[in-house]
Amino acid sequence: KKLLDNWEQFDLIKKEVKKYYHEHQDLTKQQCFDAIKDDLPDSITDKGKSIYPSLLAFESQKEDVKMIHTELATSKAEAMNGKVDMDAFFRRIRQTYPDISKGAIAFVIAGEKQ
Repeated sequence: KKLLDNWEQFDLIKKEVKKYYHEHQDLTKQQCFDAIKDDLPDSITDKGKSIYPSLLAFESQKEDVKMIHTELATSKAEAMNGKVDMDAFFRRIRQTYPDISKGAIAFVIAGEKQ
């Protein structure tokens, strides 16, 4: 049995999750992973299985940051003077996207303060 490094395991898990998702599109990636994790190949270790949810959360946060930056750029472009009321902006983001990562919001806020 060949042991794969963590990134190879992550890539293999991603492929398996994607395959499962195509048949169960009403589920999230995490739910798909939970459904198949016990049936993954032996080349994926318990450590690999435990790391996947963290990497999935990281990917999700990265997507949230991109989306916030896009929304912020649009808001700045629409503002008369290019300035946006940041408190109001983030209130709107939280209302529009209630599942958005708090870490993503904090990351963008920190970047805007610089």
